[in-house]
Amino acid sequence: MEMLAFNPELLYSFQASAPGSRAFHLRLIELAAVAVHQIAVFLYKQDTRVHDHHTNDPDYTVDGATSWDWEPPQQSGGYYPLLVPPPPWKTLFSHPYYVAHNQYPDGLADVVGYWAEDRIFGGVVLFDRSQTWRRCDGEGPGASEPNFYMHSARDDVTFRLWQVKNEEQEALVGFLLAPTPAPADNGPLPILPTRSHRVRIDPDRAIVDSKVYRDVWERPEPLHNRDRDDHRPRNPEDYPEEEDTQARIFALLYNKKPGSE
Repeated sequence: MEMLAFNPELLYSFQASAPGSRAFHLRLIELAAVAVHQIAVFLYKQDTRVHDHHTNDPDYTVDGATSWDWEPPQQSGGYYPLLVPPPPWKTLFSHPYYVAHNQYPDGLADVVGYWAEDRIFGGVVLFDRSQTWRRCDGEGPGASEPNFYMHSARDDVTFRLWQVKNEEQEALVGFLLAPTPAPADNGPLPILPTRSHRVRIDPDRAIVDSKVYRDVWERPEPLHNRDRDDHRPRNPEDYPEEEDTQARIFALLYNKKPGSE
């Protein structure tokens, strides 16, 4: 446990929250996410390179997979392919939206930490920082803090941030507070998004506009014009809330409920 480094403000917020309160549960989840992140940082820094002991091919070592350079094919006529392969990731363990290692306190090790969160929880664990929330239910200034968010990086899963449901958050809290660990096949993790998770945020708008993050430096400010994203095609897997908007428009136009004849 000595390797874990928690933000003193996070620890104070956890200790100041009444046990069983909403604030207590959210800070417990945040502590768990930070602990997983810090353990991954610690393990990465050990630089054990266990995989390298099982291959004799230099192209399949850690260095071979993360530091190769693309060489254009030697062809007559000066022809080169239009699409040049992107450079390799600095580490094989990375979440594509959390790779700004130059601004992370632990550099590449933090990239691995975010990857570990995604693998274990189902996404990088994030919170609504848009205001000062009530420390415990019924006490202190402000409203009750909303459910936490996750940002997943898996096949066939949305690229957007999504908010967990009440029952999912309660199940995770129960898992973390259980005196004995639940069997792996009965545990609540990982939590993955479906079309029923209606509260979504575009990644480029999360930190700057919605103030949803865990640490403000976790992703760089977007370089492109975010307004153009409002005009791109939207599929129901990434934008399920559009179905609700269409339903409201349908009801206003025809004064009937969606699905009725």
